[in-house]
Amino acid sequence: MDTSCLMHLFWWITHIFLSLPSLLSLVQSLTCDQEKQYAWPQSVSQWCCDMCPPGQHMVGRCTGQNSPTQCANCTSGYYSDSYNFDRSCTSCDGCSMSELQYVSRCSTKQNDVCSCKPGYRCRGSGPCLDCEEIPSPNTPKLIPTPPIMPATASNHSVSDDSKWLPVCVSAVCVCLLLTCLVAISKLKPVLRWIGSTNSFWSPKKTTPANQSTADEEVPMPVQEVCGKPELLLDV
Repeated sequence: MDTSCLMHLFWWITHIFLSLPSLLSLVQSLTCDQEKQYAWPQSVSQWCCDMCPPGQHMVGRCTGQNSPTQCANCTSGYYSDSYNFDRSCTSCDGCSMSELQYVSRCSTKQNDVCSCKPGYRCRGSGPCLDCEEIPSPNTPKLIPTPPIMPATASNHSVSDDSKWLPVCVSAVCVCLLLTCLVAISKLKPVLRWIGSTNSFWSPKKTTPANQSTADEEVPMPVQEVCGKPELLLDV
């Protein structure tokens, strides 16, 4: 390596070491006006940029310590009420509610200011954007009741039906039993009549004809008396 290259490298190293304290002091000593300025870049802040005044918004950021911030006025219906470096202005709220009335209209530096009409008051804290009616001292205060959920109502109806189910089943069984008893009592005469008709039409027992004939043909015992046959008569 020749002498010129070594001298060039030595010069860069010396320059870095000599400029390092100044850079550190610049970073450490950088203080910006918190109300009207902001440090930039955010990663390693090197200079302070001016914010845009109220009524304007930023359209171009500063590129150095002596570079001004580019700002533009807010358009109609938009405002900016403080120093900022926003890219756009804020939309005006308006007093569109029927109970609201204007105290002051929106401008480029101020939002709409609203108030409630007589008989109403602002709801909540902060800007008046909604109103509620002022209750009369003679008006009774209504206690809100919780709404009945459909699921709860259906549970009650199911439990009531389950209570009446055994009673209905028992009543049906009793009615069927009484109907059977009445039907049996009504059918008894009919069954008796059917039994009597069956006995009337059944054939009577008769002695067989061949038996009587056989009895007639049986010869009477004959006893011989003195060599002559003699018929024995029943006494």
